[in-house]
Amino acid sequence: MKKRLGMVCFVSGLMGCAHSMSKPTARSIYLASGEPAYQITCEEQGLAKDSCYRKAGDLCGTRGYDEVALGDERQMNEILDMVTGAIRQGKTAPIVKKTIVIRCKRPSIGDRV
Repeated sequence: MKKRLGMVCFVSGLMGCAHSMSKPTARSIYLASGEPAYQITCEEQGLAKDSCYRKAGDLCGTRGYDEVALGDERQMNEILDMVTGAIRQGKTAPIVKKTIVIRCKRPSIGDRV
């Protein structure tokens, strides 16, 4: 029984590692309009961008954010081709690096002190 439980924990740990390879990173940038924004990069399985969006939520808090841009369309098409190819072959989706650009919303007048 202990061996079986240990194996389940080991496999579960591996599956958790496969979902997100590293913590997302964010760097401050400025949009062409001069507005401050963040470029967030994350590595996740398939087309998922959950950790990118969690990082955006952490950065902007209760104000929320607007997604300004994703990685270029060519990059997204390449990712889609990789994911669908892996699924067709019965494999799990590969870990892929993705980038989003977000702009934190401005606080509403009622939120200002």
